[in-house]
Formats: sequence, C-alpha cells, structure tokens
Amino acid sequence: MLKASVRQKLTNRIKALDVVLEQLVVTRPRIAPTVFHVASSDPYSIMVKSSTTGDQSIDVVLKEIAQLPGFITQWRQKTDQYLANLIPRSHRQRNTLLLELATTFFQCDMCTEPISYPRILMHDCFLHTIGRSNRNAQGSGLRKKRTSKGEIREPRPLRVIDADTVWPTLSEYGAGMHPGRTGVAFHKEAFQSARRIISTCGENPDTITYAEMDQKDVRVQCLRCSSTVNGGRLVMRWTIAVSRDFKPLISVSDMSFNSS
Repeated sequence: MLKASVRQKLTNRIKALDVVLEQLVVTRPRIAPTVFHVASSDPYSIMVKSSTTGDQSIDVVLKEIAQLPGFITQWRQKTDQYLANLIPRSHRQRNTLLLELATTFFQCDMCTEPISYPRILMHDCFLHTIGRSNRNAQGSGLRKKRTSKGEIREPRPLRVIDADTVWPTLSEYGAGMHPGRTGVAFHKEAFQSARRIISTCGENPDTITYAEMDQKDVRVQCLRCSSTVNGGRLVMRWTIAVSRDFKPLISVSDMSFNSS
C-alpha cells in the first residue's frame, strides 16, 4: 500500500477520534489527553491502525466510546501522579493539594516560562508536534559504500508500508502531557522565587494555593527596576514577578518586592 494512502487513512481516523473527544470534553479550559496520545494507546491504537480497507466512519469510532471517559479520567490521575513525583521530596509539604500550591511550577525543555498546574497539562510546547527527532531519525542512517564497478548489487528487501511505518511521520500531532513525558521537570528556581514573593505578601507559601493567590490579585513592585524608571514604579502581577526574580544576573539582594 502506498505511503500517502496509509497516511491519509490514519489522518482521517485520528480526526474522527478527535470529534469524539471534543464531544466528551466540554469544560473550558479544555483539559484532556491529546488525540494523538489517545490514538497511540490501547484500545484506540488498534482501532486507528487497523489494516481494514477504506476510511472508518465516526460510527466505527463510537464503538469504543464507552471506554473513553474512563481513559480520560485515568490519564488525569496518572499524569497528576507523574507530575507530583517530579517534585523533590525536600520541597514537598504535607498537603494533599501539592500540585495546586502557589509555589508549584514546572518547566519544559523547549521554553523558559515557569508553568503552573494545571496549565502544564495543556502546555503549548507539548501540543503541536511529535518532534523533529522522529523525522530526522528516518534519514540518519550511515550511507553504504558504493559497490565496485561491475559488482552485482544485492536487491534491497521490499519495505512494508503499514501504519507503524507511517506513524512517526504524523508530525502535525503532538503527544501532549502524559505519564512518562520527557522534557518536563520541576522548576526549582520558580519554587524558591514564589516562596519569597508569597511571604513578602504576608501569605503562607506552605499552604496557599495558586487559585487563592490569584484571587487576592496581588501586585508587587520591583524596587531595583523602579529605581531606573524616571519618576515611575514597575508594578506587576505576582506570577510575572516569579519569572523576573530568578533571571540570570539578578540576585535576591538585587531585587526585592513590595505588595501593593
């Protein structure tokens, strides 16, 4: 079967599966596994990669609908546990809301932004592409030496073009956040920065959640930067201050904050 034909069939089936996901996850912001992650997991991978001829309709996809809500619930539970395990034991508090704490931030290896929970579950860097490594790997093999003149080449074995062969080329889909996801880590600098800022605002960094801190709508002033502004004050939300506090060349002694 031609590669383009297999790819089109897989794309059509993934789109059909995405329609089902959209119907199930109606909450906003939308927090759910990406369609590519679902399509890569059993029993949906078997359905999507099936070698049956023709395009599968939405009716065929709906045969697995009974298991999909449970799959989404398990994805959230397992992903939350994976993220919680990324937090160093020394930074963990005896708090069941560990991920929701205002001091909990993560980072990905493709950007520098501190990412709070649950934003990390739908972080933009994880949603777009599988990554270049898969595509590059296909052409990274060493070139074989040319045969000498007159030597008969052995025929290359026919390569079977199937769903597994084409799957890594579906670069328009991202795997999203999921248990075992590489390239994500606990942001230690943002954790320390948030603790300083929250304490300065008169709150307890061991107990206050991100949502509670946001509800207070705290504004903080950077005294170091404000001194360079002609007659002005550099005031920002506390989350912006978290990012500024740990930037290179700025030490804690160089920067302090006033709540306003």
